[in-house]
Amino acid sequence: ARFHMPGHKGVPFLGCEELDITEISGADSLYEADGIIRKSENNTAALFGAGATLFSCGGSTLAIQGMLGTLKQISGKNTIIAGRYSHKSLLTACILLGFNIKWAYPEEYLSTVISPEEIERLIDSDTAAVFISSVDYYGGEADITAISAVCRRHGIKLLVDNAHGAYKVFTKNHPIALGADMTADSAHKTLPCLTGGAYLHLRDAALYQT
Repeated sequence: ARFHMPGHKGVPFLGCEELDITEISGADSLYEADGIIRKSENNTAALFGAGATLFSCGGSTLAIQGMLGTLKQISGKNTIIAGRYSHKSLLTACILLGFNIKWAYPEEYLSTVISPEEIERLIDSDTAAVFISSVDYYGGEADITAISAVCRRHGIKLLVDNAHGAYKVFTKNHPIALGADMTADSAHKTLPCLTGGAYLHLRDAALYQT
């Protein structure tokens, strides 16, 4: 008798579930990946040029929450500069984690295009990170290279919601390659993946332990 989760207990007529041993110690799980899942995450990190990659089965929403949760642990500051074109998951995560938001407004309506000069103007002593979305629903892109240079000068992290741009790894201009510290990619939007599948990419592999 199997008394572990999931609760279907390997009922034969359900098919592959009879072989399911997930959430048994040593058999690998998404929460403590040390087997085939971790190997796949490592392969994905190598493809994207990231220091580490974690899989999300809660879409980019969970990856964004993970980025901000990680930031909360490594920074003693409480303000996020965020592009006004941001998903509501940024708002809810900031509320839960106690971050304040300073809005950076785009150069055009419904656009991700925010000038590096505007980012620089908004940075102060309480700024923990800059959060931008790129690409947007219409294919518009922020100047991640220039914005990341501003962030590096001030010693703060650049977080990018790249939910609609996971394919950018194949056009050689993915946010990680352009200087982002953490990105959220929705694999199920522009890559072949089951619904809800996403990636959290970390430039610094040490953040994987955070």
